[in-house]
Amino acid sequence: MNQYMPQMYKVAKARLKNEADIGDAIQETILSCFKSIKKLKNTCFF
Repeated sequence: MNQYMPQMYKVAKARLKNEADIGDAIQETILSCFKSIKKLKNTCFF
């Protein structure tokens, strides 16, 4: 997940200006990914 952090930060920063909101958005995105991992057909891409 760390390899995607710069890209996630860029996207969040483009939409949000507050650092706390950016961190919250990234955290919610990661949490959502982990909650949905069972829905993936091929988990090797995650």
